[in-house]
Amino acid sequence: MPTFFLPPDFDFMPLGGAALLGTYISTMLYGFTTFQTYRYYQLSWTTDTMFLKLYVFIIWILETLHTALSIAFTFRFAIVNYGNLAAFEVTKPSDDAVTFSTAVISFLVHLFYCRRLWILSNNSFVLVGVVLILSFANFGMELATGALTFVHPKLSDFHLITPYYTGSLSLAAAVDIIIAASLSYLLYRHRGMMESTNTIITKITAYAITTGALTTVTNIIILICFVTMPDNLWYLCFYSFIPNLYTNSFLAMLNSRAGLRAETKHVFTSTGVGSDSMHFARRTGISSGTVRVGVDVDVDSASDYAKFGRGQKDASRDDIEMRDV
Repeated sequence: MPTFFLPPDFDFMPLGGAALLGTYISTMLYGFTTFQTYRYYQLSWTTDTMFLKLYVFIIWILETLHTALSIAFTFRFAIVNYGNLAAFEVTKPSDDAVTFSTAVISFLVHLFYCRRLWILSNNSFVLVGVVLILSFANFGMELATGALTFVHPKLSDFHLITPYYTGSLSLAAAVDIIIAASLSYLLYRHRGMMESTNTIITKITAYAITTGALTTVTNIIILICFVTMPDNLWYLCFYSFIPNLYTNSFLAMLNSRAGLRAETKHVFTSTGVGSDSMHFARRTGISSGTVRVGVDVDVDSASDYAKFGRGQKDASRDDIEMRDV
């Protein structure tokens, strides 16, 4: 393949610069991921199930692989092949593998959200079924995108992959919106008469909306950049760190359980509700880009439940058992 070097006035920023910036942000967020993973095991090693601890470890390994592949891609294009336009025309298998790591990370986080929706919605087959179908469709689209980049490594042929890539981004945004909206609604349904408890639920709801909006907006930005600016790599800048956003929101939710557990315990202790008949679960359930209420309350009498601000007739609906996978 012939080599063509850049003219002196060539603007390298939309190509190598965009990729480099995305890798910088991804690497920075990976640092947060590693810290949060360490913090998670420090806080939850003795309380969470082995399955959940392994789940977190697998996501961290995938995040490590994703970051390493992103750095390798940027180093080759911005350093090794700087000024070589021909090098930008063909991707390597290691570059295409980034799509697979992103697909698996987002899929695992979405599955975790589905588990939380299942618990909070009292086993709603319709709601969880819709989210699962969209999650699997998104996962399939991303796998198809990755597979086709292996078959068509030339950037000039990327238009053959466009429907799958744009479809995966659209589905990912749709899943995030549905999860955030559903959890916000379900959390609102479980508000009671105690203002302090409602304040906690409001905080969780705000967190659910914020983290869900973050990944949704980023996916939409990637889609807009890809469609409107097909001749540069600005879309890749944002795509480089979208899995970091999923992972960090997931870990932040898990690590925030300790604070929420203390706050909910303070609410009941200060009000004296059910000191003997009501206990808190060891695990407070807050999940990734979306959230679930983190209080597991066992009520032995209707009177204690009424003091909490709910009626006995609603106990079967509102006394939600929260467990970590």
